[in-house]
Amino acid sequence: LGTDLEAVKKDSIEVEIFPNRPDMLSEEGFARALSSFLGIKTGLKHYNVIKSGYNIIIDQKSKKIIPFSAAAVVKNLNFTETSLKSLMNLQEKLHTTHGRNRKRLATGAYDLSKIKFPLTLTAKPRSFKFHALGDSKEMTIDDILNKHPQGKNYGHLVQENAAVWMDCNGMVLSMPPVINSEPTKVTEKTKDIFIEVTGNNKDAVEKALNIQLAALVDRGGKVCSVGQYLDLMPKRIKIDIKNINNLLGLNLNNKDFS
Repeated sequence: LGTDLEAVKKDSIEVEIFPNRPDMLSEEGFARALSSFLGIKTGLKHYNVIKSGYNIIIDQKSKKIIPFSAAAVVKNLNFTETSLKSLMNLQEKLHTTHGRNRKRLATGAYDLSKIKFPLTLTAKPRSFKFHALGDSKEMTIDDILNKHPQGKNYGHLVQENAAVWMDCNGMVLSMPPVINSEPTKVTEKTKDIFIEVTGNNKDAVEKALNIQLAALVDRGGKVCSVGQYLDLMPKRIKIDIKNINNLLGLNLNNKDFS
């Protein structure tokens, strides 16, 4: 699988995942790769996308701050403490590795029942207030960046104005790449979620979204499109069989790849 086995313990196995396989940063992704390697579930997996009327608006003010975004809705989820923790861990691992400590991208998930479409990614001044995740009350963006632990950690990534996701009723979902809002947080009672990724690299943003969607589908979720982009189709790449044989010390032919 191209991973290092770090330790085998009574209740866990620890492996090191390298940057070229961010899809294996979740239990679902690792299980998918391992089952194929063991011949249990082979071949490309196809993920269905349900067309929907969910729409988002990316205004020009936010594009100057965060140029790229991708989003989807996932329904029919049955979160447990373990599966919810798995999603949160995957997002944090994507932030740290694929997202280069949130400098390249950031992602968030929100309880769909708490928000109303269309959603807008816009920009707000530091005097703007919202209820940040984990806080007991609303604070200004400036206070969040200076007083909230997440603000202290990632406030240096925020410009003079901050990017903010909002619903059509003015409910704030998050301030990427720093923190989500308390009212829209996902809990074990959540059945449907809105999930988004924003960042400065289009390919990285789209891949980070797809990695999370694949994990959620493996948990039984149903993916609905949001806006124009959502491509979960397998990608085709050209390969040089001679080069592969030289690298692997094998003698494969065209039939072996069909």
